[in-house]
Amino acid sequence: MLTLNHISFQVKSTEMNLKQRTYQGKSIITAEIMTEFFPKMVDGDVLSGAITIKLDMTQVKSLDVMANKKYQGEIGNVTFSVNKNGIWEHVSCSDFEFAFHKRSGNQFAFEMHTKDPVCDLELTTTLVSLYTTNDEKLKTQFELADFYETPITREIGTSSIKKYYIKDI
Repeated sequence: MLTLNHISFQVKSTEMNLKQRTYQGKSIITAEIMTEFFPKMVDGDVLSGAITIKLDMTQVKSLDVMANKKYQGEIGNVTFSVNKNGIWEHVSCSDFEFAFHKRSGNQFAFEMHTKDPVCDLELTTTLVSLYTTNDEKLKTQFELADFYETPITREIGTSSIKKYYIKDI
């Protein structure tokens, strides 16, 4: 279910990727959830677009720890990208409510609420992958049992980014 400014939209797709980094000695896991919605005619305008949620979490050692957790306040960023008759508009907010509910394999039920713009999102998303730039640090701070052992490695500039895909569960 997706409502944006009190208008319901049909969800096209949703997926989640995790990114791990270390900041001031703490491991931070950022859940990045991208949700796209189908076009809809609203007051003579055709609206479609996407919502990108970036949720920063600390003290996350495994996927199971994420289930049934609630977050509120300035916990990341939500970007609303809306195409109105072929013209893109982007609005961001950093004050929102987010809750992961149950986990079933690589599926996470979640809900997110914002006040400006008014958005209510209740979906189940599919986790795809986990990124890191510090493979050794990740292995000591996060349980990788749900991911394939062999990551895909990419060199970008002077950084080496490792991408672990979640196992078929």
